[in-house]
Amino acid sequence: MRNETKHNYSIVVYTIVLIFAFILQKTDILFKPNSPAPNFLLAVLLIVSFFESFWFSSMFGLACGVLVDATTVNGFGQHALLYMLTGFFCSLLLEWLFQNNFASFAIVSLPLITIHQFIEMIINSGFTSGIFSLFFRFFTVVILYTFFVSFLLYAFFYFVVKRNTRFKKPIGIIKK
Repeated sequence: MRNETKHNYSIVVYTIVLIFAFILQKTDILFKPNSPAPNFLLAVLLIVSFFESFWFSSMFGLACGVLVDATTVNGFGQHALLYMLTGFFCSLLLEWLFQNNFASFAIVSLPLITIHQFIEMIINSGFTSGIFSLFFRFFTVVILYTFFVSFLLYAFFYFVVKRNTRFKKPIGIIKK
């Protein structure tokens, strides 16, 4: 019963952080329009994927993607599928191969952020003649911003929300 209460508490915290991240991403509070800004929803999804099972992570990613699809012009399920698969693969990689520490967070999240942003760029703008220059000039900054935001969220959840739960100090990166 006590473990179920902790899980319900985590779901409430994840929902509040998701709503806050969605508001930050879709409004121009912190960043000017058409300037590189971090993908706050992706950062929250990565954190949830690191601390929850792959089933919960994929459903949380689906919720993130539905929010993005509901507010974009070309949203007919592509973002929902992309966010769901990102959460699923992040959590699955961590569960199968890596231990839960910052080194594995960096190893798993940076490539997933890069792949996710590249696919999202293709969804939003399609294949154009300057797709790779757009990726390296604009989306590289977005990737670095997103990784920095996800690192701050990881530190917050690891030390504040999820402390004293199932995490023991892991030694190394790869599971034995």
